[in-house]
Amino acid sequence: MTEHSNKIGGSSAARAIACPGSIPLSAKLPDSTSEFAAEGTALHNCMERILEDPELKTTSLIGTKQTVDGYEIEITEELHNEKIIPALEAFDRFLDEIEQVGGAEAEFGIEERVEWGRPLLGCFGTGDVIGRAGKVAFILDWKFGDGVMVDAKDNTQLRFYAGAGRETQTTAEYFDGVEQIWTAIVQPSNHRDDPLDIDRDVTHGDLDILKNDLVQALHNSVKGIEAMAIGPHCRWCKVKPECPLMHNTAVEKIEREINVDNLEEDLRLVDELEDWIKSVRTLAHESLERGIEIPGWKLVAKRAMRKWVDEDKVLAWARKQGLVTKLFPQKLITPAQAAKVTDLPEEFVKSVSSGTTLAPADDKRKAVPSTAGIAKVAKQARSKT
Repeated sequence: MTEHSNKIGGSSAARAIACPGSIPLSAKLPDSTSEFAAEGTALHNCMERILEDPELKTTSLIGTKQTVDGYEIEITEELHNEKIIPALEAFDRFLDEIEQVGGAEAEFGIEERVEWGRPLLGCFGTGDVIGRAGKVAFILDWKFGDGVMVDAKDNTQLRFYAGAGRETQTTAEYFDGVEQIWTAIVQPSNHRDDPLDIDRDVTHGDLDILKNDLVQALHNSVKGIEAMAIGPHCRWCKVKPECPLMHNTAVEKIEREINVDNLEEDLRLVDELEDWIKSVRTLAHESLERGIEIPGWKLVAKRAMRKWVDEDKVLAWARKQGLVTKLFPQKLITPAQAAKVTDLPEEFVKSVSSGTTLAPADDKRKAVPSTAGIAKVAKQARSKT
């Protein structure tokens, strides 16, 4: 099991720099987990086994099971074909390129613990793959989630591993005298055209700047709420439900009247506050399940839903009663489901938007004209006729 720093680690580095006040709060809480995170860990373990044993047939992993954080994860054929194999192919392409540029065969360590020296003692992390190919050092990280796509460019987590790797005795040789430092993400997903993403422009100066930022964050961490800030970094913060700044901001917004003049500012906070509300509910539910009392609140059973005890028995009974077509109506599956079975003729399918949704101005999607504007034009056209 990978150990995590209770000060600053690779995955928490960006958040710590943006919100130093969260550092001491996060040290008091255990890392949260989920079945999706457990699956990612299981796939990381598979990649480690494969790289450590080049003779291992990847198909031998299909059907194997791992217990991770209380979840039993089975490596299915789907995970093998859609995650493991694309990740290995991307890694092979990465090695081919870096060896050509570096002018030497790549040498690397797997699951290497790297730790910063003074004054950042206790700030450490684990790099999935750390090594060098001649004059080029590299950090490569596996990402197996489908929810959030991660880019290598300016990636603080990868730079954290690189900077700590320079100061760790077992990995310092990878960085000694190199002219270039590459950081890479391998994330097999239907949401990416290419699972491999590389930042080839990291310098030793960038790592020095990061170290200074981390030192400053630790220095400011004792300032409490004064050193806190709300932003995109809040999304994965485990102390979010206990964050005093989130609480104060939510109270302030509740007490203030909503109007058009404040929308620009309020919309920036909506996602963070919605995530905070969800985190508060989750923490409360988990606390009550563990027997921790919350004054004024309790757990109750959800509304009971009627379910079939045995569908096969229902089908047999329906046949005798002549009710099969009524109890088991056939329905055309969705285009997405059909695409998994066969190649659909294009004329059978059309894409229809379900409506509009809010998005930041820098979102890559094209803005939709307002319905008010369309209605105004239509009204003007009618008045001329």
